Amino acid sequence: MLGSALAGLCAGAAALFRYDGGFFILVSHCVAILLLAQGQSISERINNALQKVFVYGAMSAVFFLPFAAVYLGVANFADFYHDIIHYPLRYYSDMRSLPFPGFKILSTNPEQLAVYFPVFVVAIALVDMARSRPWKNSEALDQKQFPVLVLMLTMTVILYYKGMVRVSTSHMFMSIIPATVLFGILVERAVVKGAGKATVAVFLIVGAIPALGLGRELVMDLVHPDRTFIGWVVGAPEEPGDCSTFQASAAVRLNADYIRTGRYIRAHSRESEKIFVGLNRHDKIFINPMILYHAADRLPGTHWHHFDPGLQTRADIQRQVIADLRRNRVRWVVRDSSFDDVAEPNASARSSGVGILDDFLAEQYRPVASSGKVQIWLAKGAIAPPLGEQRQCMATA
Repeated sequence: MLGSALAGLCAGAAALFRYDGGFFILVSHCVAILLLAQGQSISERINNALQKVFVYGAMSAVFFLPFAAVYLGVANFADFYHDIIHYPLRYYSDMRSLPFPGFKILSTNPEQLAVYFPVFVVAIALVDMARSRPWKNSEALDQKQFPVLVLMLTMTVILYYKGMVRVSTSHMFMSIIPATVLFGILVERAVVKGAGKATVAVFLIVGAIPALGLGRELVMDLVHPDRTFIGWVVGAPEEPGDCSTFQASAAVRLNADYIRTGRYIRAHSRESEKIFVGLNRHDKIFINPMILYHAADRLPGTHWHHFDPGLQTRADIQRQVIADLRRNRVRWVVRDSSFDDVAEPNASARSSGVGILDDFLAEQYRPVASSGKVQIWLAKGAIAPPLGEQRQCMATA
């Protein structure tokens, strides 16, 4: 029971970081508890399993629900339902889905091969368990490893299902981690039981799958050290005055254009003033650079500041954005064209044909400065400040 309680606390804590991750961890743990239930009869096994599941769920709730209650106490429940339930069920699969990487993608991005690592590990685990039947075997090794095998196998499968919409290595990490632990256990079992050459070859091939992409990334980091944070810090070029994009206090490397844009907005707006960070076009959306609100240290001027394909591409949402911009008297608008050419193989690549927001911005605002693909627009009628020292690093639009 203590193990169930501690695991429940961990799942509740994980849900505070990512609610969906915490939910899938909870499900996988509860399934493992049911599979590992012990007892003399079926009813006794079910009773023991349900007791542990109850303790697990109760401890998850003890950790998670107080934070959820505080959040819902100050948040609009309709917005909560929209973001957590409605959008994921209605739009997420169509707008964000990615296919399994094929040979063409793998040839240029071998790190994506790790997507298949959990599949191979699960296949090996099932073959091993079918042969050895550790749930019946009285050998000490099987008795010791069987519960861990079941837990890691269950977590690998269920967390793999979680990543099935956006099939990529980064989205499969939650499955790759338990798959790696499971792979280590399987290697140990094979060594102890004296595996043949064919089995060793299979393990070597499967073990090399994630290593291929990792090796390529390490080589790229050595050839281009500025790809890494440390390499960027060490090799940061000297730039004049306000053009400097090196921030010694920052833990994240920001796009140079974003740093300059943020610096410009901070210099020419009040701390209480709200801004809008949009795109060059709003009929087709991949993402918008939310980090610019942080770089500029200004709050967004609309409720719909986090862009999702299928939402801000709609006419009704664009009208609400416009209403928010009018109500908050937003003077400064940032428009980023960096994502114009991004076209994933899903519905986000299609234009909605809605240009209401773009027409409004063209009518009410004008470009006054730019850095790379980022333009800064100012409300018409407002006086544009001179670039001053920033003339060295930013252009007049």
